[in-house]
Amino acid sequence: MKIIFHSFLAPQLKSYFEFRQKLGYTSFAGATRQYQAKELDAYIVFHGVSSIRQLDEGFLVNWLHAVQRRSPATKNTMLWFARGFFNYLIRLELANANPMQRIRDLKTKHYQPYIFTLKEIQSLLEEARLYKCRWAPKCFLGPTMETLIFLIYACGLRISEALNLKIQDVDFEENLLSLWKTKFHKERLVPFSVAAAEKLKVYLDLRTKHFPPVSPQDPFFCHRAGKYTKHPIEFHFRQLLVRCGLAKPKGRGAPRLHDLRHYADTRIMPSQCGSPSDIFFLTRHNPEYAHRAWRNSRSLSVGL
Repeated sequence: MKIIFHSFLAPQLKSYFEFRQKLGYTSFAGATRQYQAKELDAYIVFHGVSSIRQLDEGFLVNWLHAVQRRSPATKNTMLWFARGFFNYLIRLELANANPMQRIRDLKTKHYQPYIFTLKEIQSLLEEARLYKCRWAPKCFLGPTMETLIFLIYACGLRISEALNLKIQDVDFEENLLSLWKTKFHKERLVPFSVAAAEKLKVYLDLRTKHFPPVSPQDPFFCHRAGKYTKHPIEFHFRQLLVRCGLAKPKGRGAPRLHDLRHYADTRIMPSQCGSPSDIFFLTRHNPEYAHRAWRNSRSLSVGL
């Protein structure tokens, strides 16, 4: 999607997005960053600012707190965006100093990944198998969600990596997934088990029956209009959480689909980790998370 800016910094904002993506931040031009950039651009236009010298610390603090209902976490992401953008302007020799450098981050509660139990994983897979879309009850959304959850859980993939898989990227002879242009433009091979191979074969047969692929480069996960995108899948995952009674676990927010990727560590690392301190060293999460992950890993024995 093309981003349009209107302030005197419009060319620099546009080139900053291109610069960050070339560095490997492939998702930098996502909706969140675009919104932050447009907010800053609109605020500059609204106040009639026409020079970088007018963008001082006070002006930018007022921009951060212009909408009081914003959470500290949202304001921090705005702060980080503006801080990086002004560093970019310094790099271009358009600014002498970064006015955001002295503005401290707001205090926020650090998010801890949710560690699913084996029973919760099984419940999610069972609910996903029976799940139907209200708008298209005859589509095979249920098997799609079941296979996606299984794949992310079994292989530790990012949701974008799973959705970007092409049919030719799944090698059933070697039981390998080929992931291309992932975060920081990296490529890697991910092995999968016999159980995962069976699940993927069943889904591919169903996908071929409903939407016959034109070429091996067609997306592995698809619907009537083409490839799935991240946000609808996350929406359906939240619906599954409600059905499983996991929408609001005691003492924390709802689990995310991405937490299944973190959860993969608790099954992949046990052979290398002899204690909670080993997991803490590898994951850099707090000791409580590391101990729970280690304890959970010792109780699981799933052929995934």
